[in-house]
Amino acid sequence: MLAERGFLLGELGRYQVPGPLITDALVLTGALAVLVALLLATGARALFRDRAPSRAGG
Repeated sequence: MLAERGFLLGELGRYQVPGPLITDALVLTGALAVLVALLLATGARALFRDRAPSRAGG
């Protein structure tokens, strides 16, 4: 989805598109990028937490 939004921004720059539409697309793409980064960080933390050796004696 993020790649598609990036492609859309590139295409909007090629045509005569009103400025507010480009601004809206930039804001939404930025928000999507932040969400993707947060999901990647959360997934990486969960993955590495599950693989870490347990400190509980047993």
